[in-house]
Amino acid sequence: VSPEAAFVDNLKLAAPASEIRNLDPIVNALRAVKSPREIAVLREATKIAGDGIIAAMRAAGPGVREYELQAEAEYVFKKAGALGASYFALVATGTNTYYTHYHRSTATLTDGDLVQFDYAPDYKYYQSDVTRVFPANGRFTPRQRQYYEIYLKLYQALLTSIAVHKTPGEVIAAAVTKMDAIMASYRFTDERIRTAAAKMVDGFRARKDARGLGHNVGLEVHDVGGLQAATLEPGRVFTIEPQMRLEGEHLGVRLEDMILITETGYENLSGFVPIEVRDIEQLMSARRQ
Repeated sequence: VSPEAAFVDNLKLAAPASEIRNLDPIVNALRAVKSPREIAVLREATKIAGDGIIAAMRAAGPGVREYELQAEAEYVFKKAGALGASYFALVATGTNTYYTHYHRSTATLTDGDLVQFDYAPDYKYYQSDVTRVFPANGRFTPRQRQYYEIYLKLYQALLTSIAVHKTPGEVIAAAVTKMDAIMASYRFTDERIRTAAAKMVDGFRARKDARGLGHNVGLEVHDVGGLQAATLEPGRVFTIEPQMRLEGEHLGVRLEDMILITETGYENLSGFVPIEVRDIEQLMSARRQ
């Protein structure tokens, strides 16, 4: 018998006339919509997460171990007053990027590889969840640029379709329209990348009845709450994190941002963390000068 079941049994014995109901749905619904104070703490947790990722970018280079990048971020987290990490570090280079939750963190960064960095702090008992991708040597190869660039355009199509009072399905439908236009106009030179991008778009096309765009974030990194409301309402905080894989090469790319629904639309709490190719390369090159 679980402690919870034993508690209920004892409660029934002590107060046989009482009605015992599960309060989880009520509490979870309250947790799903954040108060101004909670939003302020989540904003700070996300700033610390972003600063940690930027520190990792600056420390990256061929020959560096995945766990060394983790250490750079952890230093930033602790120095900013974090209680610890929100989750185990997901630092992946090369073919490790194929695995969404790879966390062995022992591989060595190799010249010509991409690094996927997903790590965030536990700050005042609230969490964050941010992911960025960057080249191990500080510069994207032409093929990496095409792979990352088309993914980023599709990712931004989803991001810019988020709107208050809309259902996740409506957001995805608007995003797919943008994605189709992007695919039609993008000048691919690599058929494998085109295939991977088309598969990502088709994956969203099939999600007409989606009940979410990612996962809630709050007291837990994958927070409770679900979608008690069918639409995206002010005060909700969640992430988006679609992945695009090059199946034959065992490579993956995935970005992730913290989204706050506001009265007028949305705010990307992690939008300050470099995401464009030029900004990533500029940040990483500045460290080497």
